[in-house]
Amino acid sequence: MKKQKIMIVEDETIIAMDMRFMLEENEFDVIAIVDNAESAIDIFLEEKPELILLDVLLKGEKTGIDLYFELKERSENFRAIFLTGNVHLLKNRFGKNLNDIIALSKPINDNEFVPIVKNVLQ
Repeated sequence: MKKQKIMIVEDETIIAMDMRFMLEENEFDVIAIVDNAESAIDIFLEEKPELILLDVLLKGEKTGIDLYFELKERSENFRAIFLTGNVHLLKNRFGKNLNDIIALSKPINDNEFVPIVKNVLQ
């Protein structure tokens, strides 16, 4: 069975590595961990992951929210889960459409993380 590809876009290394460990333990293929939008775009176009785990605040000028919309312009064939300690930033940008996205609060709850990923990828 082909492993589903996931890209982690997170600028906190410990959080990113923890997510990678949990995902790989559950047979997912973590294709990359990047900490900025520009690198994420390049990898997205080359690897075409099924899921992107997006931190809202990243290194560089673009946020994870900016990255999400830029990638949606290029492809509809991916899902995203936002990771944030700043839910208000999502509310400000998505407004009434906030119910259309999935967001997990940091720190990530280990017991909920993988089940949510599996559910999103069904």
